[in-house]
Amino acid sequence: MNKHVKALITHPHFLRLSEVLAPAELRLVGGCVRDAVLGLTSADMDMATPLRPEQVMGVLTHSHIVAKPTGIDFGTVTAILEGKPYEITTLRRDMECDGRHVKVTYSESWEEDAARRDFTLNAMSLDKEGNITDYYGGQQDAQAGIIRFVGKAEERIREDYLRVLRYFRFYGRYGKVLPDAETLAACAAAAPHMGRLSGERVQKEMLKILGTRDPSAVLKLMQDCGVLAVMVPSLQPNAAKIAAEKIAREKHYEPFVDCDSNTLSLRRLSYLLYQSVLSLDPISTRWKLSRAQQKTLQLFCSQPLSFKTLARKEGKDKAWNALLVQATNVELKEAKKWLPDFNPPAFPVSGSEVPHLTGKALGDWLKAAENKWEESDYVLTKDELLKKEFL
Repeated sequence: MNKHVKALITHPHFLRLSEVLAPAELRLVGGCVRDAVLGLTSADMDMATPLRPEQVMGVLTHSHIVAKPTGIDFGTVTAILEGKPYEITTLRRDMECDGRHVKVTYSESWEEDAARRDFTLNAMSLDKEGNITDYYGGQQDAQAGIIRFVGKAEERIREDYLRVLRYFRFYGRYGKVLPDAETLAACAAAAPHMGRLSGERVQKEMLKILGTRDPSAVLKLMQDCGVLAVMVPSLQPNAAKIAAEKIAREKHYEPFVDCDSNTLSLRRLSYLLYQSVLSLDPISTRWKLSRAQQKTLQLFCSQPLSFKTLARKEGKDKAWNALLVQATNVELKEAKKWLPDFNPPAFPVSGSEVPHLTGKALGDWLKAAENKWEESDYVLTKDELLKKEFL
């Protein structure tokens, strides 16, 4: 038993929930078991039990544990201990699937529950004694870096077309062995049907794919299968190749770019989209992007008057991100010289100091004056600017 498996089964919250739900069995399932087998720490601890959701709710409430029916239609109850949520799902088997929605029925069989999971490395369960139940060789696949569907790939994908994106996400995170031809053929066959997936589900999976350490190989596979073009409206020609080149050069600028995972994903999305004439409406609509996401994407993809202007108005970090999307290698090397220590003064002229102009004329004058001021490398003074006629 490795230390990560031991940490799971000795976790006080798992022990507490196991005690409360006894004599019914409670096991850890899914990602936390997979990661523990690989010697990794998982952020979540999902659990499963033969108890029905209403029974789980009742037992938890009786034991003064906060219980919320967060996914009650799918048998999931969330227990909250010391502010930390834990999903507890009743064992299930799939009954009806239409490629988007699944109707389930409850089961008392751990094997039936494992059979409905997507990949072998996600189909393991771990009991409180440290025993791993693995019906499909998930441990061996996980350690070998093989992403394999439980059952036939074509059938599992037809149940829910989102599994194609999940396949590529897990391949990008855990894959060490090239995908087999049968699986890739099943993904390609599913591509024309994937437009039916909801924008929210597509966005969630795609941003996770783009946020992996290096999604270049995955994006190439997705493009070859025809999946990328369906998932990313306004995709530029040779998008995967261009994105791979820009992802490769990111490592040279890591000390300068301090961005969170969402910003990283949106920057990689910009690599796929960026071209001189680009409307972001199709991707914003398809992925149901938030206003904040749209604003960030617009900033990364819209050509500024100059990168110095962008750095002055939006900050160095955003300028670096836009440079990584738009700039040539020469421009990026130059930015290494000027941007780290770039600290321009504020534009010295305000609208109230140009009393002879109003409205659009005033706006045009200020814009032209600011451009001239920047061209002078911020040397022109307020008096010198006010003496000039820019209209």
